[in-house]
Amino acid sequence: MDVSHDRIAAIRAAFPPEGLFADKDWLLSPEPFVIDGKLADQLHKLGHRLNLFNRACNELYLRSVSGKQPAWIADYLDRGKPPELIEFSRRKQFRADLPRVIRPDLVLTEEGFTIAELDTVPGGIGLTAWLNTTYAGFATHDVIGGTSGMVDGFRAIVGGNADILVSKEAATYRPEMRVQLGLQMRGRRGPEQWAVKRGGPRARKLIGVILKWAAVDRK
Repeated sequence: MDVSHDRIAAIRAAFPPEGLFADKDWLLSPEPFVIDGKLADQLHKLGHRLNLFNRACNELYLRSVSGKQPAWIADYLDRGKPPELIEFSRRKQFRADLPRVIRPDLVLTEEGFTIAELDTVPGGIGLTAWLNTTYAGFATHDVIGGTSGMVDGFRAIVGGNADILVSKEAATYRPEMRVQLGLQMRGRRGPEQWAVKRGGPRARKLIGVILKWAAVDRK
């Protein structure tokens, strides 16, 4: 049996029993997606640059609110939001807050890449963490982020204790978040506590807080 078949078998054996995205099937490759050094360097710099872009967009919104920029900007971004959510997001202690996750959708072209969407939803973190761990284990390629890049990054964002709430609308991502938590706890010792929780009184309270923070994050 050739190496490709061996790797496909290894990937299938490593596949989480609960899957990664709910009700999704996958085409498997024995090799990771290969990019050149120039593109890898651009990707390493992209997070900082997009964070600056998000910060500039937030500042533009706040200047629109204060009358220093055209009013239509804030009006457009506030449409569909309840008044109390808008008021909360404009409070001094929250208005400069930005998302901790930046997830650009990149489209590769012959001239380079373009960004089709700039999202702040953490869907795909668990999937990417599993892909990194699996393909880095073959020791045939220098996988960006290495074996634990996504795991370490996620831990740096949320700290040692976290409640992960997955809405019904985002239920597709529940399996991959369970995978992410398994990778977070692998080889770890100490008081860290991680959980993906179903709705309950505390979860509903937390969701309310998250929704309020979302008004800040989505600017």
